[in-house]
Amino acid sequence: MTTLAAFLFLQLCAQPQTQHVGNLPAQIDEASGIAVSRAYPGRVYHMNDSGSEAVIYVTNTAGGKAQTVTVRNFDPDDVEDLGLGPCGNGRSCLFIGDIGDNDFKRKTIELIVVEEPSELRGSVPIFRRVRMQYPDAPHNSESLAVHPDGTVFLLTKDERGTERVFKLSKEQWQASGNGVQTLRPAGTINFRNILPDTGAFGIRPTAMDISEDGRRLLVLTYRDAVEFALDIRKAEPLSQPLRIALQFLIQQEAVAYVPGESSFVYTSEYQIFPAWIMKASCGR
Repeated sequence: MTTLAAFLFLQLCAQPQTQHVGNLPAQIDEASGIAVSRAYPGRVYHMNDSGSEAVIYVTNTAGGKAQTVTVRNFDPDDVEDLGLGPCGNGRSCLFIGDIGDNDFKRKTIELIVVEEPSELRGSVPIFRRVRMQYPDAPHNSESLAVHPDGTVFLLTKDERGTERVFKLSKEQWQASGNGVQTLRPAGTINFRNILPDTGAFGIRPTAMDISEDGRRLLVLTYRDAVEFALDIRKAEPLSQPLRIALQFLIQQEAVAYVPGESSFVYTSEYQIFPAWIMKASCGR
């Protein structure tokens, strides 16, 4: 795909149609991560925010038929995002980002990788437990996404307007038994330039996801969303930011592309009796 073609493709999501497609069950009361399964159509994974148990909630696309799966031997500190990606030998895994650090004091953060369960019952073991550190100093982050090649990306939420992108290669997280893995810088994003009229609140990134073809990265903020062209071969892989106007939800903190569609879903951490699941659909 040429640069011009990629830009034109991204433009199609500038003004999506947004609709209320479902509600989160009451037990998902601090929704901070969402992932839509590619292996099991109609299955959606969710996780709660800080102080929550090591529980993955599973619903259908409308938030119904809720079930839970416990992650064994995991005591979360501050889970802030959830992603889906490959983990070897054709397997699909859930990547749980225990990456929140509002006080900027965690020396290490944690990535928990579990195989996507074929049956929704009981508990699942940890496939990989990865301790990570930043190359400079602690950062707060609420955004994690997994590329189809296994690279994990994190985006800071230091609330300075310009946020930093970091990455962890597949080889790094697969070598999780070898101590702490150091994240590598992968560019910056100046949200003040992209969202100049939203104020300090609206520019804060709260979640992100990568498209199934690996060519786009979507960032949710407290006000709107921003989609980037993604080329992981480059030192700074993000380009061509496109603002996406959304129907605002209070404390919107989870986002995921819908496989096979030009659309994505997003949810709110704030329970408005009940919290909504929104879908933004973009024509091709």
